[in-house]
Amino acid sequence: MGALLALVPIAAVYNVWRSKKLAPILTSTIKGSTMLLLIICMSLYYSYVMSFLHISQSAAQWVVDMFLLCVFPGIATGLPDMMMRAK
Repeated sequence: MGALLALVPIAAVYNVWRSKKLAPILTSTIKGSTMLLLIICMSLYYSYVMSFLHISQSAAQWVVDMFLLCVFPGIATGLPDMMMRAK
């Protein structure tokens, strides 16, 4: 209903009252809307697949592990475990 009512201001702004002149405006609007919908749908599908395959969680874990490796290099070699066993 809102889309049909929006045709009235469009016709007034562009001074187009015939359906023949209104067709190119509607065609370009449909093309733009379709492209936006496809982009949104594909991004949602991409995020669903990434989450389903646990890729995003694995990438986050890799980043955290790399940070810990840089800050605490002994973690990679198991040094803290060996120090705890020695006590």
